[in-house]
Amino acid sequence: MSGRPLLDIGATLKGKRILFVGATGFVGKVALSMFLCRYPDLGKMFVLVRPGAGSSSEDRFFRKVASSPTFDPIRERWGDGTEAFLREKCVPLAGDVARPMLNFSEADLENIGSLDAIINCAGLVSFNPSLETALRINVLGPKHVLEVARKTGAAVVHISTCFVAGNRDGEVW
Repeated sequence: MSGRPLLDIGATLKGKRILFVGATGFVGKVALSMFLCRYPDLGKMFVLVRPGAGSSSEDRFFRKVASSPTFDPIRERWGDGTEAFLREKCVPLAGDVARPMLNFSEADLENIGSLDAIINCAGLVSFNPSLETALRINVLGPKHVLEVARKTGAAVVHISTCFVAGNRDGEVW
């Protein structure tokens, strides 16, 4: 060991304001749940959620993301206080990674204020998407995250959603 102290992630994240992008996907749900469960002293986790047909980003977050089995460790830890904990820590925000500035207006960014970090794990993981869709989500999405990072002073952490098809060779249909 080099004698340097170990990084205390809990202390590093304490009170921090983070924008989380990609929470509706599997990787995002797992990562968000792990952050909230392991680092409950973080300040606010702003969660980008594209509104669904007939539902707000807040409805979609609490019905599709927070209710998923990946949040079971949080429910085990907080019990009857789970919803109160999630409402205290998480602020669902309507947005879309495929749109410039994540579809935030200048007023939206002003309301969010400064951020310490943006965690981006949004990505299209379909094997056969249209080229336009793949580029919009997987290429322009990170660019849009960087636009917001520059406006809010945030650092960016990008979690790749790439995957492999096991021991298979050749094209995967």
